[in-house]
Amino acid sequence: MIQKFDISIEKHRDLCPTCGSNYNNFKGPLKEWKNNNCNCYQQNKLWKDYSLINIPRQFYSKDFSDYEFIDDEENKGYFINIKKYIENIDAVYESGSNLFLYSGASSTGKTFFATCILKEAYRKNYITYFVPFVHIYNEISNSRDFGNYLKKLCSYDFLVIDSIDKIIKTVFLSDLKVLNFLEELLKTRYKPTIFTSQESMNADLETLKIVKRSLKEKVFELHIDHAKAYNKNDYWDRLLETKKEIIK
Repeated sequence: MIQKFDISIEKHRDLCPTCGSNYNNFKGPLKEWKNNNCNCYQQNKLWKDYSLINIPRQFYSKDFSDYEFIDDEENKGYFINIKKYIENIDAVYESGSNLFLYSGASSTGKTFFATCILKEAYRKNYITYFVPFVHIYNEISNSRDFGNYLKKLCSYDFLVIDSIDKIIKTVFLSDLKVLNFLEELLKTRYKPTIFTSQESMNADLETLKIVKRSLKEKVFELHIDHAKAYNKNDYWDRLLETKKEIIK
């Protein structure tokens, strides 16, 4: 059986076992609802925290039990090593170990696994954050002084940089600013960073060259050799859509 790392909230229930709410329309007074024993409260607080961490909404309720394995996929090296990374999260933090997840295909689970790691670090009270590389690009290319942004990204205990392989052309000054920022970030963080990419670190891309050059032996590269994505779940998809006004 696949080990579950997600929070112990009963899933796929139409009504909260504590207050009888359907997770959208809360029956009791707000004072009574804000109780740590209430499933609704725990779930909404968790998803609010996930929104602050910037985890993509479609991964809020996903854990390893939602991943669709084939054959003896559980015994494959990449999954075993990801589990080790999570199970030894404290040692990972103390050593500043980085992880590079790549696969030539899309929807194989790179971002899924990265968010699983980030959620486990969050549950251990580490300060975590998820950022697509394109957001870093937009932030830096439109900024004259990126010192504060550098300090912000360095402050997180665990940082996921998603799709680090997004191609940028080193023709414009803004692109060079982004590359310089990335190199400075990786050389000054001294904390775990998890990357996702469709290319390996040996690819001829400037961003990946910087990752390899800056982190050297302190980054572990894993190839996600699986062609299936995590399972879709209509129940949670519908629920998340209706909770947009609740999670603020």
